[in-house]
Amino acid sequence: MADSEHSAERTHAYATEAKVKAVLRVLRGEDVRAVAGDIGASESRLSRWQREFVAGGKSQIAKSHKTRGHRIWKQLKKDAARVFPWIGLLLALYLSISWILKRVYESSGE
Repeated sequence: MADSEHSAERTHAYATEAKVKAVLRVLRGEDVRAVAGDIGASESRLSRWQREFVAGGKSQIAKSHKTRGHRIWKQLKKDAARVFPWIGLLLALYLSISWILKRVYESSGE
């Protein structure tokens, strides 16, 4: 690449959408050299965009999975906080009724 082309590339700002489109073309199987030539970028720059794109996708997938798990755990804790008092109340009621019935049966057998 000539010096004038290299310096022109450095000053050329690429819009995010243009980067994404170029990377997607490469990921779909187009030749890196051809795509880079079409958009006026170096092959190494396009390859870097591709690595960053894939790394960002992996990071986002991991983040969304972690976030989903956190969201489920948070909802479970919220539901448990609502249900546990009722479980305690029902258990106390069950034990009280069992105790009363035991006393009734014991007194009726005498």
